[in-house]
Amino acid sequence: MGQTDEMLSSLDQSLEDFLRSEVPLRPEDVDVVFATPDKEWSGRVTRSTVNLFMFDVRRSVNRSVTAMTTKESNGSFSRSRLAPLIKVRYLVTVWTKEAGDEHRVLGDLLSLIALSTEIPNQFLIGDLEGLGYPAQLMLGLEDGRPTNDMWGPLGVPPRASLELAVVLPARRPLDRNVPAPPEDVSLGVSDQNEPTRTSYRRRVGGMIEDPAAKGARIIGPRGSSIVEEDGHYLVSGEPGDDLVVETEPPIHVVAGPANE
Repeated sequence: MGQTDEMLSSLDQSLEDFLRSEVPLRPEDVDVVFATPDKEWSGRVTRSTVNLFMFDVRRSVNRSVTAMTTKESNGSFSRSRLAPLIKVRYLVTVWTKEAGDEHRVLGDLLSLIALSTEIPNQFLIGDLEGLGYPAQLMLGLEDGRPTNDMWGPLGVPPRASLELAVVLPARRPLDRNVPAPPEDVSLGVSDQNEPTRTSYRRRVGGMIEDPAAKGARIIGPRGSSIVEEDGHYLVSGEPGDDLVVETEPPIHVVAGPANE
């Protein structure tokens, strides 16, 4: 079984644990299944059941994360390659003997999903732990196949349903150990025809822990650059230069080794 298969199985179980705890759906009262709700399956239902049918898995086009990040832990550095985000879509239906019970449970599910932005960490299991990105929850958007088009192929009459979408990385980050980012880089260029003619440039760097600095421009007396997503920067300058990060309010730092 591949990593993505295991992740989807972990997602099913995490969703079930979350819904059972927060709706709540007691095991002695309601079954929770992830089956195709076709004519054959529906004919075998004998207990109140919540069915979460996974009908679509694709790359998220509205929310995409693919990048390299550098992390520090106890003086050691590692670089992680983030996975693309995927959107997993579920058709949520409730099967009970009484229509009133069906609508009540469906309403409880709707209220919980509408108020929740993600699956809380305590319900994440298996491959969903350590993703480095939340498993985001949302009601289905009108950007894919309409769920009401599925009842005909399933062979059952249309019924009230919800579409639940979960956005999460396709896998855990891939980590590898790397050296510490440079804090002082010198570059010299000379002319072979005129050896006495040289050009010298120095860059200094460091790390800014304030999250507001990520992606902002950092400016010094000799040049400017952009602070990386992990907080590191490298900019033309000399150790001891005063640098300003264009945030609100501005962040002031001292370049290079003088900042240690």
